[in-house]
Formats: sequence, structure tokens, C-alpha cells
Amino acid sequence: MVEILRRFIVVHAFLLWQGGFVVYGGVVVPVGAEQLGSDRLQGFITQQVTVWLNAFGVLWCAALAWDCLAVRGDRWRGRLVAVCAVLLVVLFAVHPEMDALLDADAGTVLDRKLFRRWHQLYLGVSTLHWALAMLVAWRTLRAWRRFDSSLLPKDA
Repeated sequence: MVEILRRFIVVHAFLLWQGGFVVYGGVVVPVGAEQLGSDRLQGFITQQVTVWLNAFGVLWCAALAWDCLAVRGDRWRGRLVAVCAVLLVVLFAVHPEMDALLDADAGTVLDRKLFRRWHQLYLGVSTLHWALAMLVAWRTLRAWRRFDSSLLPKDA
């Protein structure tokens, strides 16, 4: 029962984080910019939403760390989860640097050049994090399959 519950939590934490990430980046950002008439204005919404997306990433990493401890046999999966956790720390560290360059009340960017540099770093780390998460998801499914197979009788 704990095995199924843990997997349920891992899958749903992944869906929450990655589903939110993909839908927000692929649908909400372009639609919001179009509706608001400005990428800059959409950026002020994104400023708030990314805090939630990163929090969902922490939930996913915690669930996966639990799963890695329970389902052993793939050291690379655990290492990749650790790298994902480090990337989340970077995202949490960069976010306030970008926030400090925004004046939400005036709807302006205080230093566009510096903001762009921080934002490019943020996007790069987010993209790397997403790609590694896909690899971790694949390796997790493989680990679960191996674990389940190990429970079958040898002559089955």
C-alpha cells in the first residue's frame, strides 16, 4: 500500500509541476501577452506564478527523493534528482535578483540590461531542469518496472 501511495504522490507532484510549467509557458504566457498587449505586463504575472511553479518543483523533488530511497538500484536517478534540487536552489536564488529590478506598481523594469541577463540565466536553468526532469521521469518508470519484476516468482 505504501508503494502505491508513494508512486501516486510522485506522479501527481510531477503532473502538477510539469503540467503547470508546460501549460503556463506554452499557453498562458503567449495568450496573456496578447490579451494584455505587452510581454512586459505579462512578465509581472509570471513573476508571481514562477514562485508557485518552483514550489511545485520542490514538492516533486521531495517525493522523488523519497522514492529514490525506497526503490534502489539506479544511482544515476538519485544523482539526477540531486542536480534537480540544486537547480531549484539556483532558481530560488535568481528570482529575488530579478524581482529587485522590477517596479510592479509602475509596471516598469528598472534596469533592462541586467534584468535580461538574470532572465536568460533563469530561463536556461529552468530549461535544463525541465530536460533533466524528463530523464528522471523515464528512469523512474524503469526503476519501478525493475522493482516490480523483482517481486515476481523466478519461474513466472
